[in-house]
Amino acid sequence: MKCIFCKANSDGSISIEHILPESLGNKEHLLPRGVVCDSCNNYLSREVEKPILASGIFRLIRNDRQISSKKGRIPVFGKTDNPSLPDYRVMGRFIGKIGIEVLAQRTQNVQGWNEEIVNKTGLDELRNFVRFNMGKEDWPYAYRTLYPVNAVFRKTTRHLKCSMNMTYFTQRGMSFISFWFYLVLNSL
Repeated sequence: MKCIFCKANSDGSISIEHILPESLGNKEHLLPRGVVCDSCNNYLSREVEKPILASGIFRLIRNDRQISSKKGRIPVFGKTDNPSLPDYRVMGRFIGKIGIEVLAQRTQNVQGWNEEIVNKTGLDELRNFVRFNMGKEDWPYAYRTLYPVNAVFRKTTRHLKCSMNMTYFTQRGMSFISFWFYLVLNSL
């Protein structure tokens, strides 16, 4: 098997990749060992996921919902802290990471899926942006808030709801992939 990001042999990798960080409460959306090599897993965790999780809005949500990190720590968010959005470029890389990993997850039961994703040159620009921070341009994305940050739906325990979908289409000789995901962290 080869890593879906750096394309290196990843047969000896021991990391299980969380498509959404475990520090967002994700224990379900996982990729098997070797889909993402240990080096890329560590890099993406440190350089892409960590700044996202450290941003004001994610600290506020995780603090409010009491979602701990892998080490059991709940982020601090005080009254004077700013619920700022993550850096635009880093957030684009984070969304791109999720997109490539969802593609791998959705196709992993198809014969030859790994070779197809690794060898698909159409993914190289996004792959290089996500893994190597290459490219002068930011990867554009749009977001909107569906519910206020402090919306409570039902009170019981904290829960992560995530819905992901991907659409592939060709128009006028160009291929497009539309990827969307909803992430809802709330107290049910």
